[in-house]
Amino acid sequence: MLKSGALTLDQNSKLLRVLGIEVHLTKTEYLLLELLLLNDQHIVERSDVITACKLFDGKGSEQMLNLHVSRLRIKIREAGGGNFIFSTSGFGISLNDPSTFENV
Repeated sequence: MLKSGALTLDQNSKLLRVLGIEVHLTKTEYLLLELLLLNDQHIVERSDVITACKLFDGKGSEQMLNLHVSRLRIKIREAGGGNFIFSTSGFGISLNDPSTFENV
């Protein structure tokens, strides 16, 4: 089991729970989230995410990654989990528990 805040990913059943609510993921969404959870609060380079998620199709890899990140963000938000996935321009993607951020 991998956990970050409201997210719990069961590596055996490949099932995500957000605040206890089951969220079904595609294979690519699962691979993406697993990688981000394994590197919780650290930026993962986009090229490493593309490789781990097996998004090799030449020029379209970046767009495919953007699509999968967007869909995963929506699924987490719709289950009440908030914004966990962040893109840092020029660096990569990270997972951060929004409940740990202070209101500024």
